[in-house]
Amino acid sequence: MGELAHVWEAMREDYDTLSSDEYDQSALDCAARLAADPAGRPAYAWTLGLVLMAPYLGYAIDATGKPEAVAALQATDSALHDHPCTHDEHPYRVHEEEFDLDLAEQLLGLSDPTAP
Repeated sequence: MGELAHVWEAMREDYDTLSSDEYDQSALDCAARLAADPAGRPAYAWTLGLVLMAPYLGYAIDATGKPEAVAALQATDSALHDHPCTHDEHPYRVHEEEFDLDLAEQLLGLSDPTAP
């Protein structure tokens, strides 16, 4: 997960690259993994990956990865939108923009079951 988070963070920071085969492949891979199991345990990671890659996908000239990312996110929303939840609160409901700078690091914390 650390390697993926690093690539996704690089894409978020270098989004104004007009096109990159490596970035395109990362977006396609992430979207395919999310679409394959939109309600699965790792769906949060692939969803966050697409969020981190969104600036690149939006800026890129061609549509590589865009339809796949949208379809995967829509499938995840359909699968999880009405899913019952026993959590008392969700940190994403209160959004503070300064935390967006640390999304890749937060992903690493979420994937570590020993993290606080």
